[in-house]
Amino acid sequence: MNPGKLNKRIDLLESVWSGDGQGGRKQEWNLFRNVAAAVVQQAFSSAAIQGAESSLAITEITIRKIPVELTGWRVRYKNEIYEVLSCDNTAADRTILQCRKIVKR
Repeated sequence: MNPGKLNKRIDLLESVWSGDGQGGRKQEWNLFRNVAAAVVQQAFSSAAIQGAESSLAITEITIRKIPVELTGWRVRYKNEIYEVLSCDNTAADRTILQCRKIVKR
């Protein structure tokens, strides 16, 4: 891995559950670590689903090796939130995340 390609900064966000004060639970996203990353959009598709346009953009994010399973976590990049769909820790020097952008409508 060429460290010079890790030219972006991202936040890794970890899910934490806490009480909501009414006997239930709420999910919050806490900062786990801010890291250097290479961010590349891999694929984009769109379709009409039940009459409404829907799109999916898959983004590949490469970071230095973190021996933690990050699937299900979130990434904040340029004030946008991405959901980590898969985490590949098989390489000796890097972790590769496949992410999709979360769009609130």
